[in-house]
Amino acid sequence: MYIKQIPPFLKIYAATAIKHMILIAHRGESTDAVENSLSSITLAWERGVKAVEVDVRLTSDDQIVVIHDAHTGRVTNQRKVVRKSTLHELKALKLKLNDKKAEENESIPTLAEVLQRVPNGRKLIIEVKSDKRIIPYLVDLLQASTLENNQIEIICFDKGVLAKLKTALPMYRMYWLLDLDYRWPHWLLPIRPKQLARKVKRMGLDGVDVWAGKILNKKFVEEFKKVGLAVYAWTVNDLDQALGLKAAGLDGLTTDKAAWMGAEFSDIQKSKTAIVAIHGLGNKPPKEQLEKWWIQAIKEGFAGTENEDLDFEFKLIYWADLVYQKPLRLEETGEFKLHEDYQPSTGKHQPEGHSTQLKVMTFIKDQVGKIFLNDDYSLNYKGLTDTIMKRYFRDFDVYFAHQESGFSKRELIMQRVIDTITTYSNRKIMVIGHSMGSIIAYDTLNNRLRDHSIDTFCTLGSPLGLPIVLNKIALENNKYYDKENRLKTPETVKKEWHNLKDTLDKVAFNYNLADDFSANVHGVKPVDHIVINDYEKDGEANPHKSYGYLRTKEFSRLLGGFLRN
Repeated sequence: MYIKQIPPFLKIYAATAIKHMILIAHRGESTDAVENSLSSITLAWERGVKAVEVDVRLTSDDQIVVIHDAHTGRVTNQRKVVRKSTLHELKALKLKLNDKKAEENESIPTLAEVLQRVPNGRKLIIEVKSDKRIIPYLVDLLQASTLENNQIEIICFDKGVLAKLKTALPMYRMYWLLDLDYRWPHWLLPIRPKQLARKVKRMGLDGVDVWAGKILNKKFVEEFKKVGLAVYAWTVNDLDQALGLKAAGLDGLTTDKAAWMGAEFSDIQKSKTAIVAIHGLGNKPPKEQLEKWWIQAIKEGFAGTENEDLDFEFKLIYWADLVYQKPLRLEETGEFKLHEDYQPSTGKHQPEGHSTQLKVMTFIKDQVGKIFLNDDYSLNYKGLTDTIMKRYFRDFDVYFAHQESGFSKRELIMQRVIDTITTYSNRKIMVIGHSMGSIIAYDTLNNRLRDHSIDTFCTLGSPLGLPIVLNKIALENNKYYDKENRLKTPETVKKEWHNLKDTLDKVAFNYNLADDFSANVHGVKPVDHIVINDYEKDGEANPHKSYGYLRTKEFSRLLGGFLRN
């Protein structure tokens, strides 16, 4: 199947495929700026493009310049053959603008100039256009570069040149350029993807970079993936074709419109997914500020990963105003009370005692469960447990308190959850509940939203496994048991329930919700993850903090998968 068009109903699948496909700016942002110029390359970096492809050739005096053609006629006002010209002669030529961006009197750049301008975390893909004479000079230049190994990749049509470069520079990924059916009809070419993939593997290369024609399809990509090779393609400027190739599992796509295409991918993905979050115990800062900090924590977790460019629709369900008269406000010092302001990770957090704590918690959890909770979820020592809840979990007590007249706090809070989730009923939804928010989420999903669809449920620092909480939930959800009289995962949750817990988090005392909640009709039950919550403020750790959970690598991986899949 030739991937030229993709049906509209499949666009969301393509735009959110799990596998990350990197967009490569072809000779920079060459639609808007002069190809292979410093202006074009810099424009790509400024627009947030992660990878730029450039072409390099060797001059008569053994300097490496960035230009595609063998001569300068197309990009300057004078025709000179690159391999017969010195660097000085080429630098004297000025680039033709042709209504495209470039600095005044800008000339053909050297590869050294381009290498100096590659930002941290970005990638330069170098296409070698010259013959083997360029090899020692390119090797010397790249070995002197301060860029990380994963910031440089090399592509070339000449497999002999590529093989020699791979031997000299094994630290860089290298791809064999293939034009496939670029010049000839595909039916004339006896291309066998399986045999071709094995040949590239024997050559010791990392993959291929091929023309996006009729030969390139899902089966072609799969044959290379089977032997651990990557597949890039060139040059695609059509959005539908790009989405089709992404759905086929392509690793990288070269385009003249990298920034535009990336924005289109993001818009499609963002319009089809929604993250709905519910905050936890205690009074909070104003909603707008708290929501901003949650998003900041998520993006900090995404930083430096393949999720870094993911955009998302995020809605925080704020309920503190229904329990507390006024939100937390700034003090004269500029700090919010109760450690509620966001503090980025210092990277110096040294967790201690997690393994020991896990063993102790497992033992205590079993003993406390036996002491306080019967098999039918009824409580022993009810007076004692009521006192504990009122003293340490005021919000929980207020939430479940019955009210003689008017709407109870529980009904008001649940309605906010219902209204928000209903708003996104046409999207794939992840519900995140932190602390008390996980109780509110479970309660609402189980009682009031059973006809809706939630893709993923994620609980952070959740007290759902506490005997006192299980008792209250059982009383309010008495018809949602399994055959063994256990509480069940809400039927609303169609795909996954993940529970994240730091063993030092005292609120989430029972870390193993898989023991307390059975699978629903979709086969979904809690999957428990032990994580390190590194949140600190003024040197004081807070392993229950929502921000710390939101930036853990485990949560970032789960959320990234949800947004892409």
